[in-house]
This record gives sequence, C-alpha cells and structure tokens, in this order.
Amino acid sequence: MKVAKDLVAASATPMVLGILAEGESYGYAILRRINELSGGELDWTEGLLYPLLHRLERLGYVESSWQSVTGERRRKYYRTTDKGLAELAEQRRQWDTVVGALMEVWLGLGAARRPLDGDPAGAAGMTVGEGQEALEAMCSAAGNCSRPTPTSWKTISAVPSTGSSRSA
Repeated sequence: MKVAKDLVAASATPMVLGILAEGESYGYAILRRINELSGGELDWTEGLLYPLLHRLERLGYVESSWQSVTGERRRKYYRTTDKGLAELAEQRRQWDTVVGALMEVWLGLGAARRPLDGDPAGAAGMTVGEGQEALEAMCSAAGNCSRPTPTSWKTISAVPSTGSSRSA
C-alpha cells in the first residue's frame, strides 16, 4: 500500500516532533524510526525529512548540534524545544479530533458496515468492539493517550457487530 502524499505531508510534523520527544536523534535514525513505526508502509526520503527538520528549526520547534562519535562520521542531532513540545501537544489534540471522527465513521455508531475495496470483511474486518480494543491498545502502547472519545465507547460498544444499522 502506498500512503497518499497529502496524508504523509499532514502527518510529517507531528510524526517528527513525536519521535524527537522520545529523545534526540539524527536524520537517518529518524527515517528508520518512521519506517519501523509504520511497519514499512511509510517510506520517507531524505528529500522529505531534511527540509522539514530545517523548517522546524526555523520555527523554533527543534534545535540541532553536530556531534561526533569515535570511529563514526559527524552527525547533526535534533531535539525538541519547549516550543516544539507545545506544538506537538497542539498537533496531537488536532489529530485526536480527526482520529476520533474517523473512528466514529469507520466503526459505526450504528451505520451499516459496507465492504471496502480490498477489504471484503468491511471496516478493516473488525467489529466495533474489536476496533475499540485496537484503538485502546494503540493508545496504551503509545503511553498516556489522551484522545477524545467518540460520543462514548459504551454507545459504540452497544451497536451490534453484525453490521446491521442502529434504528433512530
């Protein structure tokens, strides 16, 4: 699967700020981390990453320093600033809203699930409860996941997982 350029662009800043919030890093390691986090689905290039890092540095979200490790070449390490952490928190609030809305659309609130192209089971092959569990597991793995929930997980969980519509 190839992730659309507009989705890659929209997620680039929070992705890099989030990685740097884990600790300082250099370009190639950031690229490897993105590949690892996406299971190889996001194949960023240096041509995407370095202009982004330079822009984040100009905005004051990251700072950099050259470091040498014995036996290795000099590398430019990047780390988040307080301003960058504040921007990451804001980006996360925005993405939480988007993800919450998508979860409502994709998992239901009673809407009948239709098969998606390439996904004959529909809704990624998950029942509403499975989708809830998957999202909660992702949040748990990410640590301290403060995302807005859809109307309520109880409401979503009450929707039959058979794919039938909820009556109004």
